[in-house]
Amino acid sequence: MDIALYYPELGYYTSPNLEIGRKGDFYTSPHLHKIFGAMIGKQLEEMWKILERPSVFHAVEIGAGAGYLCKDILDYLKNREMFNSLIYVIVELNPVMRDRQKNFLSYFSDNVKWISFLRELNNIRGCIFSNELLDAFPVHIIEMENNLPSPPDNPPTSPFTKGGQRGIFKGGKGGFSNEAKPDTCEITFVNRERIAQVKKRLKPDSTINQLSETFKALGDTTRLKIIYALSQAELCVCYIAALFGLTESAVSHKLRILRNMRLVKYRKDGRMAYYSLDDEHIEGLFNEGLRHVEER
Repeated sequence: MDIALYYPELGYYTSPNLEIGRKGDFYTSPHLHKIFGAMIGKQLEEMWKILERPSVFHAVEIGAGAGYLCKDILDYLKNREMFNSLIYVIVELNPVMRDRQKNFLSYFSDNVKWISFLRELNNIRGCIFSNELLDAFPVHIIEMENNLPSPPDNPPTSPFTKGGQRGIFKGGKGGFSNEAKPDTCEITFVNRERIAQVKKRLKPDSTINQLSETFKALGDTTRLKIIYALSQAELCVCYIAALFGLTESAVSHKLRILRNMRLVKYRKDGRMAYYSLDDEHIEGLFNEGLRHVEER
């Protein structure tokens, strides 16, 4: 990943063909409006004042991209007291991007300096910051499952029988963890036959996804109140708005989501639109959830 991103002249971020902005592969907040940089500038000024207005204050930006954030910050600060104390440092590894930044920031050439690595900085007083930096880092993928203990000294290599059931042993020394955890298994035992039986009974992912979306729709308090009210009577938008103290537009928005999820339906009666639950399953789903809560 490091090679793919940063190999000299050929990596994604070191290529002379890298284009950042609306016409490139991506763009960030500074490409949209200078207000983002002004807000950062205001925060830097506040830090400078808290530090009792030091004569030298470093603003260190890691990965300045096209230089827009730097320019917007300096534009905000150029007529303020802090500007005479400010040294703006850009940490930029790519020489092509550095040249573009220098050209773009030529007006502030006396106020900006460039380095390739943070370790080039000596002791500084100021702020180190960046915009959307972590997503440009090379990464290693690390996976952990169930906080597995260390492997056994002599791990078994074949299935073994536990309680008359065949499975695969996966555990620490002796198959037991070092500390008792009452809410977890002290030994990891995979019963292949039971897994196969359960897997046959599971619904396909597409069905589970639809069910998940249904529960998401019911996960909003206001939408759930509307479902509750419609389980009691057929109601129009203005009735629901009056019932819960909402605007009619807010109610219409909530109903549109519920209708798209096939949780409610409506009928027109002249110029009125009356809503009700789509079918009896919806009321049953709500009542079961309510029963579960009230039994706690």
